Amino acid sequence: MQSSSIDDSGLEGHPSETVEVVIRVNPMPPIIRPPLDGAEQKDPYVHIFWLKVQDAERYNLQIADDAEIVSIVEEQDSLQDNTYRTKKLTMNRLPGL
Repeated sequence: MQSSSIDDSGLEGHPSETVEVVIRVNPMPPIIRPPLDGAEQKDPYVHIFWLKVQDAERYNLQIADDAEIVSIVEEQDSLQDNTYRTKKLTMNRLPGL
């Protein structure tokens, strides 16, 4: 990248030396593997799996009992693996039911 200055009279200065700029592109979010259509959830624990994101150091997980993700029932902010087993959930708090 190069830059130059412009004074109050509109006169441009000499361009600066070229400087390399490195921009970090955030990784794509993981793709979640949902249960099959019509699957019944009888176990009070939900096993959640997602595809690994290359170069991801950790994953953050939030489980809510509402679509707006306001009423958080479980949260993990430093998962190292691409799988998680929830704490025991009550039947009216099973995600997707």
